[in-house]
Amino acid sequence: FARMASTRPHPAVFIAMSTGADAPSQELRDAIRAKHRLVEKMKESVVEASDRSTGTPGRNKISFAWWKALLVSAFVALCVVAVQQAATSDRVAEIRANMRARARLAAWEHEEKKRWSSERMLRHFGLRRASSLRFTEPVYTFADLWDAVRDPDTHVITVEVAIDAPTARPAVRTSTYAKPERFAMSLDKLLTSFARFGSNKGLRFVFRDPRAIAPATRAIGDRVDDGKIASPIILEAEVAAGPEGYLPEMSVIAGDALEWQSKDAGEARPPRSYTLAQLANAHPDADFVPFDPKELVEAAKRDVPGAILSLSAATHVSCAREQPIRVDSRIEKRLIKEQLLKGLTRVKRFGQKRGGMLRGAGPDIPPMFVKAVARVKRSEAAAKVAAAHAAAVSAAKSAAALAGGGGDASDGDEGDAPASAAGGDERRRRILQLDTDMSAFAAEEAAKRAAMHETDLDEVEDTAGDTAGDGPKSVSEESTRHDVRAQAARLTDQRGYGWRTHRAIVDLVHDAGWDGDVYFPMHACVMPRTDPGFVRALLDVSFGNAAMIRGPALLTKGLRLWILEELGAARTFLADDFARLPEGEPVTEKEVFLDPVTENPEATLEGLMGGDGGGTGTDQAKVVRGWKETLQNLKSFTSNYYHRNHIQPLDPADGN
Repeated sequence: FARMASTRPHPAVFIAMSTGADAPSQELRDAIRAKHRLVEKMKESVVEASDRSTGTPGRNKISFAWWKALLVSAFVALCVVAVQQAATSDRVAEIRANMRARARLAAWEHEEKKRWSSERMLRHFGLRRASSLRFTEPVYTFADLWDAVRDPDTHVITVEVAIDAPTARPAVRTSTYAKPERFAMSLDKLLTSFARFGSNKGLRFVFRDPRAIAPATRAIGDRVDDGKIASPIILEAEVAAGPEGYLPEMSVIAGDALEWQSKDAGEARPPRSYTLAQLANAHPDADFVPFDPKELVEAAKRDVPGAILSLSAATHVSCAREQPIRVDSRIEKRLIKEQLLKGLTRVKRFGQKRGGMLRGAGPDIPPMFVKAVARVKRSEAAAKVAAAHAAAVSAAKSAAALAGGGGDASDGDEGDAPASAAGGDERRRRILQLDTDMSAFAAEEAAKRAAMHETDLDEVEDTAGDTAGDGPKSVSEESTRHDVRAQAARLTDQRGYGWRTHRAIVDLVHDAGWDGDVYFPMHACVMPRTDPGFVRALLDVSFGNAAMIRGPALLTKGLRLWILEELGAARTFLADDFARLPEGEPVTEKEVFLDPVTENPEATLEGLMGGDGGGTGTDQAKVVRGWKETLQNLKSFTSNYYHRNHIQPLDPADGN
């Protein structure tokens, strides 16, 4: 550029040239202008290059600032999103943890709803004491179940479970030997009907056959898991040998027991239990259904873990087999007078048809009333037999008196000769019968003693320290720990309940790991023979343990005092068959735990009536007369009861 500037001509030269020749000068000017434009462009390019190298601000720098701002904004937004994602993930984890906790809580609540205890059952029915809970009589038909569900005075329905012969499935039946009643139900039908009713009453299942345990617990457990049954469940069975060496009922079920269901109902059935001596004499080669005492506890733990177990020792002693005599019962009279009058008139008018079914009675006579009529007829027949027997005995005594009078006998009427002969025959027959009974009794006692001497098992110590349920000490003890026959051999001389009878039950519960409540049914007539303090110690083994009084018995002063001393209303249930002999009236909580214990109820009643002066003299006389009749029946029944069961009266000198 300097060279070009130095060689540039002077302006005067341009003027001369333009004045000299106009045409060429114009071309020269155009060329010069073009060169100038080219030079300007070159300058501009050089300036832009220098600006970029020296960092001089310009438009490109302004574009770079906006890009940086956008980058920073994007980075900040990314950080915000990351923080939000982290917070969201923490919240999601917390929500999921809460959902899992809620699911576990719901599952726990669902399991707890199926788990029943004595305390929860009493709260369920709004009761304050165990003795206030009432059981229904056993149900066998749909009509019985309907009546039991609608009964407002009961809380738990009793169901006896055995095996049905045609289907070999659990059925509602009093025994496997029993002939099925008309309209009898299977267990599945009973459970389905009960679930359809939607009742909140409890269910008490009494097992009579070991083959019914597993399928029955499965059926019950399925309905409990489905929520169809949300009521208390009680599973009851005899699992140990009892006083006098009696075996549990389910351990002596004959292999051919199902064949008895097709036989006539009037034919005598085998007894519910045997002693070892009776078994050796009557059925030495009998084949019985296998029985394992642990089966019920294991089945309950597997299928119905929320149920309550009711485990008892076998109680089939003579006093436990007593049945109430309802000939003079006020209940029987009321049924006959108020309910059966029309039905009996129809029967007399139209007669009976084959099979004993009442013709013309229609729906006015329920089955329970038909049974009541049959009981009355049997009672009348028994009364006639007793009257004939009394007449024969009176004739025999008269004949003996006449024979002892010497010559006075010849002065008597000749018409008394046949009566005296009949009385002598009756006396000889009674002597022979007594001799036969004594021989049989002596043979049975000898067999019992032989069974006791043949066994080499050690006697169980009768101490309260055995309640802990410790493990077996040797292999022989392990083999006989739950052997009911070995237990029966050790209990032949045991008269009442004690640790010798219930140690096996405590061990059974401990070995199975059962953590639920356990009830211990005990027969009322055997309770006075029980070891002092045993029942209290047994119930104290676990908080949920409770006693259940069963069976008809004489509600004497001694029994009342024993119950009040050993038991309490808070942990004692009164079973459905706990009735007062001889009339069979159900015993209530008030009669057991609240009424005063008196020596002479008749004198007490008269004193109360005379003290307050309530009622008219006629009403008082009726009440006192009724009490006198009841006491007279009780005295006669008590004397016969003691005589039949060979019970020795208590000696005041012994202090017992």
